[in-house]
Amino acid sequence: MKDTKITTVDLRDSDAGLIIGGKAAGLRRLATAGLPIPPGLVIPAEVDDQELPAIASAIADRFSGDTLAVRSSADAEDLATESFAGQYQTVLNVPAESAAIAAAARSVRASAQTERVGSYGTSHSTQMAVLVMPMVSADSAGVAFTRDPVSGERCVLVEAVTGLGDRLASGEAVGERWRITGAVSRVNDLGVLSSDQASDVADLARRCEAALGSPQDIEWAIKDHEVLLLQSRPITTVNDVEPIPMNDQAPPGPWEWDSAHNRLPITPLTASVFIPGFERGSRWLAEIYGVPISHLAMRVINGYLYIQVVPPAGKPGQPSPPKLVMRSLFHVLPLLRRRMKAARRAITEGVDERLLAQWRHSVRPSTESTLSDWLYLDRTELSDPELSDLIMESAKLQRETFCWNMITDPAYLLPLAALHDFVESELDGGMDMTTTLLQGSSPSEYYASATALAAGLTSDVREAVASGGGIDSLNPGSGAAFRVHQRAHGTKIIGFDLSAPTYLEDPDRELARIATMTPRRDPAGDAQELAATLSAALGAERAARFDVLLAQARAAFPIREEGEAVHGRVMGMVRLFALEAGDRMVAAGTLQDREHVVFLNLEEVVNWLDSPSDLMGIVRQRRGNHLWAAGRSPEPYLGTEIPMPPPDIFPPDVQHIMRVQELIITYDMRPTAQATGVDGVAASPGVHTGPARLVTHPQEFDKVQPGDVLIAPISTSAWEILFPQVGALVTEGGGLLSHPAIVAREYALPAVVGCEGAMTRFHDGQLVRVDGAAGTV
Repeated sequence: MKDTKITTVDLRDSDAGLIIGGKAAGLRRLATAGLPIPPGLVIPAEVDDQELPAIASAIADRFSGDTLAVRSSADAEDLATESFAGQYQTVLNVPAESAAIAAAARSVRASAQTERVGSYGTSHSTQMAVLVMPMVSADSAGVAFTRDPVSGERCVLVEAVTGLGDRLASGEAVGERWRITGAVSRVNDLGVLSSDQASDVADLARRCEAALGSPQDIEWAIKDHEVLLLQSRPITTVNDVEPIPMNDQAPPGPWEWDSAHNRLPITPLTASVFIPGFERGSRWLAEIYGVPISHLAMRVINGYLYIQVVPPAGKPGQPSPPKLVMRSLFHVLPLLRRRMKAARRAITEGVDERLLAQWRHSVRPSTESTLSDWLYLDRTELSDPELSDLIMESAKLQRETFCWNMITDPAYLLPLAALHDFVESELDGGMDMTTTLLQGSSPSEYYASATALAAGLTSDVREAVASGGGIDSLNPGSGAAFRVHQRAHGTKIIGFDLSAPTYLEDPDRELARIATMTPRRDPAGDAQELAATLSAALGAERAARFDVLLAQARAAFPIREEGEAVHGRVMGMVRLFALEAGDRMVAAGTLQDREHVVFLNLEEVVNWLDSPSDLMGIVRQRRGNHLWAAGRSPEPYLGTEIPMPPPDIFPPDVQHIMRVQELIITYDMRPTAQATGVDGVAASPGVHTGPARLVTHPQEFDKVQPGDVLIAPISTSAWEILFPQVGALVTEGGGLLSHPAIVAREYALPAVVGCEGAMTRFHDGQLVRVDGAAGTV
């Protein structure tokens, strides 16, 4: 017979042998260590619904006259490997009345069974205790991290607002930021804290870390000059790893930093998956279109990707011979003869058009069919050999998809080059005019799906989602529409590296963005107006030629973003399979955190599934290396920088192909020379002034609010979930033909790209003005 004597547990009591959950257990440990924690009671997980009214009545008597905060304290919450931050219900401002307390407790306990907690990706049980504490009528409040949650640097970061801290967590207010190392440094002054108060908060955070033995993310409040601790959880994105220097020596020859794909350090799993496909794709590109190289080599050097052009003969880095010698080599060397024939065939036979048609009508549908089949698999039910096979198959599909990305690029570059030549020679315009003419020709499939979904949400559903209800707030019709959207786009990785999450892993956050998105102006009208003006100024014959070139360029241009979007979904599937392996490694005690699987290479992951071994040491070493690399700026060039040979040293057909390839090098891969007074490339017109929001990783998306200026190292197509809300975009990398520039123009979003140093020049909350036509920030 059930013991009916279960009652509440006081946070300052010794262990009562009941399930009080991770959050309450952590606070009790801190209270025992003497930290300033407000009084609190815990409703143990063993309490059933029939006992709840009596216990709620006892709590009401204890806190009579107070207003209460009723929070979750699940057995799987605030763990070192998974914090479950934001996954469970919290009810604030609950009156100290038995009925209200019981209702709030039921709501919190029910949140353990919601669909969004199930999608969090864990095998933990969800026995839910409930923590009840008086609301603190704070003079100021906020959060503090005992390490930088992005870089892992040893410091304390403090964010503060006046009044209650939930305004900061919900994004309703921008916090004052402090950085405390040896010195106390205010990042932005909003008049919230004094230097002494910031130092006191930092001391409290450090005491929490010392008591709990790992880096902590705390919530705090100041009332009547006393700093109180409201909550402390582990920072799951960092641990006790220290930066470990690397000293890789670059292989012989010149190497160029691949800042176009990724401006951050790359993880070993990503490198082992991506590099073979990149090198193979470069061989395909050279063979099919007659590019006069053997291939592009790629290596990881001190944590970053570097590229080297491998010539058809001789050592990398040798200067090009004179024109007459070079042209004679195309008749002597077999490989160069093949390249010359391939270039002629590509131009005369429309190879680019044939490959584009093959991609759209055969390769892409087959890829999407495979992704759909994989998405419906229950990954937890796969045997280790089955999972190993699928990891290898998904990596193979990634490589094939990226190869197709590379060989279909000429399908938009060749007509783009033809249009650009006409713009330069006949209209006295530059690439900025050419890209303006193409605005609106590359609409986002994701944006179309998201806006259609948003339009179908009723006002009550929008309100429920905005208040934190997530996918559990959707009615059957909206829920079905969201699932269709997820099947089409959910596996897209929100970044380049496999350490970035997919949309599928946090559906509530994606839905919250979609529910509040505002459709942006269609930029196609600007392009059409410019085209009509230019065409009218030309004679009939030249106008007809212009119209044909423009139509051809607009028809092919979408492949640039289309290819990346599909590749991002394949990469996401590789990640999801790898995370399943990570879960098994954690369960076996050979890995600390499922996310750490990205610090293994592909071979190591599949070998472990065949024969498990302890991976803690090698992963710890690589995490330290990664942290060291993240704190450094890579050298743009290693070895002797060799300029690109002028196209006119090649035979005519090869020369044409090289001029086309030069567009990517000039307007995407390498920084563009900038005029005095310009901060970056004027990528998308418009002027906007708003608070700067620096975002390095998708984990920081939550701090972006409507009207912010998004500042990032680089953005991929998956970051477009932020574009309907932000007022402008600034990236450190990229040119007029880069992904952020193209997507910004499609959203009519003012943008400046190639703004070197933007991540250190600006800080969160700083008011900045972006002029996307002038290229100034």
